[in-house]
Amino acid sequence: MERLPGGEVTASPVMVEDRIYAFTENGTVFVFAAEPKFRLLSQGKLEEGVKASPAVADGKLLVRGAKSLYCFGSSK
Repeated sequence: MERLPGGEVTASPVMVEDRIYAFTENGTVFVFAAEPKFRLLSQGKLEEGVKASPAVADGKLLVRGAKSLYCFGSSK
């Protein structure tokens, strides 16, 4: 079992294709492989914390921060 550093996670993790995204209350984001064995792919930091669960729509990841709405994904 692996624990993610960087703060409390209250938002539900979300899976997009073969990756799982988890956001902490202080804005740290973890991206790990959707595999049986834990494998961290990336880690970053938003400018604000995240408490709401992300949503996926039209191939984009929508994340509600404390003050902003973030949209991750490529434009078509």
